[in-house]
Amino acid sequence: MRLTRLLKRALRDTSGATAIEYGLIVAFVALSIIGGARLIAAETNSPFDSTTAALNNANS
Repeated sequence: MRLTRLLKRALRDTSGATAIEYGLIVAFVALSIIGGARLIAAETNSPFDSTTAALNNANS
């Protein structure tokens, strides 16, 4: 009897749902930022590589 009362109360309690939703939003935003940073890094890496190669060839 006590267990069923505890389960019913746990199923009605939604106070933790908001925290979980906020956690999921934060995780999605973090993954979006990481993905965007990787794309930007891939795009900006090429000019630095070509500059490094030009400087190495100039020193040779």
